[in-house]
Amino acid sequence: MNSKAVAILGILAVVGVVGAIVVTRSGSPEKAVIGETAKRGAFLPDVAKRANDVAKITITRATETLTITGTDGNWQVSEKGDYPAKLESVRAVVLGLAELREIAPKTSRLEQFPKLGVQDPTPSAPGADADVPQSTLVTLADKEGKPIASIIIGNPKPGMSPETYVRRAGENQSWLVAGRVEIPRDAAGWMDTKLADIKRERVKSVSVTHPDGKLVRVSRAQQSDAMALESIPAGKELKDAGAPESISGALNGLMFQDVAALTKFDPAAPTGDDKPGPRIEVRTFDGLVINIQSVTHLGRSWWRLSASVDEAVLATLPPAQPAPAEGENTDAAKPAAMSQDGLRAEAAKLNASWAKHAFAPSDWKVRTLNSTMDELVRDPQPATPAPNQPPSQGLPPGIMLPPQG
Repeated sequence: MNSKAVAILGILAVVGVVGAIVVTRSGSPEKAVIGETAKRGAFLPDVAKRANDVAKITITRATETLTITGTDGNWQVSEKGDYPAKLESVRAVVLGLAELREIAPKTSRLEQFPKLGVQDPTPSAPGADADVPQSTLVTLADKEGKPIASIIIGNPKPGMSPETYVRRAGENQSWLVAGRVEIPRDAAGWMDTKLADIKRERVKSVSVTHPDGKLVRVSRAQQSDAMALESIPAGKELKDAGAPESISGALNGLMFQDVAALTKFDPAAPTGDDKPGPRIEVRTFDGLVINIQSVTHLGRSWWRLSASVDEAVLATLPPAQPAPAEGENTDAAKPAAMSQDGLRAEAAKLNASWAKHAFAPSDWKVRTLNSTMDELVRDPQPATPAPNQPPSQGLPPGIMLPPQG
């Protein structure tokens, strides 16, 4: 690993060597567990000594295996087309393993392992009536693929102290150790799943061309205008007044649920039983253009995204964002995307994050953008009559109004 990677992970070795404090990350402030437990030796001493050598993390569960690899200080999820992994997730696993401290040996009887959750994470045979193991096998290796440590993480011990049942892979002796290891439960937990964040107020139009050629388009002339559905068929009315705004905001805070390499799966070139989906174009008032090609693959919608700029709109923008004057509140300055340089930089950044992968977006966002005209409009509804008011019964007996005047 290069010097950048060493600098990032160097703290792990320091913490592991000291070994006097066990840090927890359960969402509450960090705690120090000090006493006899902290005096015990590291459960995985090689992790503390060789933290900077870690170049591969393999997470094996009964349901899946994930491989996280580090190259030149960058980490990727191999099974997801080498999509970038979050450094904080890598640090949490390596640091957590380095900090595990021995407390006491536990059972070495295989039939007792499921009670502690330290059985091998082997998937059950098809049709087998057996509980799926919840254990996690974590293996750290160096850049040559040589193992540094391999451990099965079992159940946390109930109680206030962060303690966990574990077993070194290949050994029958299980242990109770001080500390916990934060391991994402699935591939998405290793990645930043934000796909796009195009604010609704920037959007000028959204055009959705369905596979049958039918077009759904929402647009507005000015940013202060409400978004409107174009070309509503004669004799029809909008079913939901908020639908055009929902469509225009579909790329606001957009997250993905899954990701794959374009070399393995390309929505722009459907194969087999894949069904072509709508083509989507989003245009902003400041000239950003987002194009999306979609396909339904195994029941899930997948997108290929690209960004460009509208040169005609770009010509109306200043070449660069002027530097704020001395004493000027920078929060009030125009955003960088409102300049030619800023807009080009934004498009380039989006393409860099999208270019090599296909994405499965959040289901409800897909449903919003895939709405057909028939789903958005309806026959005019009859006016609802005002509810009948019960006749006045007058004042209750014995009650009189005060004299007027």
